[in-house]
Amino acid sequence: MSLKIVLGMSKSQTSQSLVVAGIMSGTSADGMDLALVKISQKERAGGVRIKLLAHRAFPWPKSLRLAILAAMAGQSDQQTTSTPELARLNWRLGIAYAEALSSLIDSTKIRPALIGCHGQTVYHQGTPGPYAGRRFACTWQLGEPALIAAALRIPVISNFRPADIAAGGQGAPLVPFLDYALFSHPTRNRALQNIGGIGNLTVIPAGALQEKVIAFDTGPGNMRSPSSSTRNPTTAMAVSPPRAKSSRPSSLPPLKKNTSANPRPNLPDASSLVLLTRRDSSPLVANSVRSRKTPSLPPPL
Repeated sequence: MSLKIVLGMSKSQTSQSLVVAGIMSGTSADGMDLALVKISQKERAGGVRIKLLAHRAFPWPKSLRLAILAAMAGQSDQQTTSTPELARLNWRLGIAYAEALSSLIDSTKIRPALIGCHGQTVYHQGTPGPYAGRRFACTWQLGEPALIAAALRIPVISNFRPADIAAGGQGAPLVPFLDYALFSHPTRNRALQNIGGIGNLTVIPAGALQEKVIAFDTGPGNMRSPSSSTRNPTTAMAVSPPRAKSSRPSSLPPLKKNTSANPRPNLPDASSLVLLTRRDSSPLVANSVRSRKTPSLPPPL
């Protein structure tokens, strides 16, 4: 039987709840965080209710963490990581994600219907830059989703950031979609600061639709500073160039003048995550899809 799951459906479509596993590892490179959540629809159209069922943090084994940091540091001119090493890291991370989630499922006896895996970012360039005769933005997350799906026999959604960039966004930040689902309010304005590897701010106006949410990166968070990296070369990592400056959106007054040094990224639509499985119900790795027109190829320089 074919299966179609859309997060953020209207009442006329479905009111069914869904248990989903989320896997995340950030640029702080200290480990991975896993959560099991139950997602169901709120009364208002397009809203979702999220209930945390279980969560656990898994630190990286030392050798794997060093490999991740080496891949990040390979962005600089002083250090390189070979193609075979990157391929092996991609699969090794997939193994780690699958093993961690299997452990969480075994301990909780909760088996999810779906897995969302962000992957480990090793490079992110949110604004277009020149390369081989074209200008484009790009991002790369490692952690083979096909391996996770095959190991656990559960469908996997991945490639969240590449899908956003391909649809015209900047691929970051992604957390504002969750902020909106959890904290939007009919009469109260709310602002939330997330401190991940890279910090980001979400401003949710009272009663706002998703397209009125303002979100932008605020700078380095938990990732190591250049000074600490210099003192400990084994943990050094490079980051992608800062995003270009832009003016604040006119839909809301600014929090204060020139608060953001980053342009406002487009947030994922509530109906943006679509999963299809084959009729034999075997797992299929699906990418997140944005409901926008297909972008044209990057223009020549």
